[in-house]
Amino acid sequence: MAQLFKNHRLVKWQTIRIVTNRSKKKRMEFRIRQINGYLRYVGNVQLVCSQFKKRPNGRKKYLACSDLNAKARQIIIGYRLRWRIEIFHKEVKMFLGFQDVATKWFSSVMAHVHWVYCVYILLNSKSIEVPEKLKSLAEKQHWITRIIENREKSRVLQLLTRINGAQHYKTEIQSTLHAV
Repeated sequence: MAQLFKNHRLVKWQTIRIVTNRSKKKRMEFRIRQINGYLRYVGNVQLVCSQFKKRPNGRKKYLACSDLNAKARQIIIGYRLRWRIEIFHKEVKMFLGFQDVATKWFSSVMAHVHWVYCVYILLNSKSIEVPEKLKSLAEKQHWITRIIENREKSRVLQLLTRINGAQHYKTEIQSTLHAV
């Protein structure tokens, strides 16, 4: 695609602004060039060359859209939304075990997918009080793991402080080992 834009050097750069969700920056500015072209196996497409305005010599992104009526701004916003979906899938696979399903039945796979999505929603919603400093999914997962470990430690300590606590704990460990 870069070659197509080199052949159309007369197409001028335009500036567009896109609103962001970040608290620091309210909007991002992009320089874009837009042409119509033909891609094999796709047909006529709208091609957009995009780069950050503050970095005119930086990396360029070449985007293609088969909707010839779409505006360049819509194409860039669509790409940014698609990229957020890609990041979502990457995080869900890396941290929540999305791809670690090995079941025989399709209904089990569907249940696994639903549980993973539920965990993602819970970790990113305001219903549980996750500290504000934890931004990434990995940090939130580590935080919850520490809570669970601390609860198990406190349960063991509570068991050990009972009368004959060591004997109760020893019995619990033995029954667990026999069950395995």
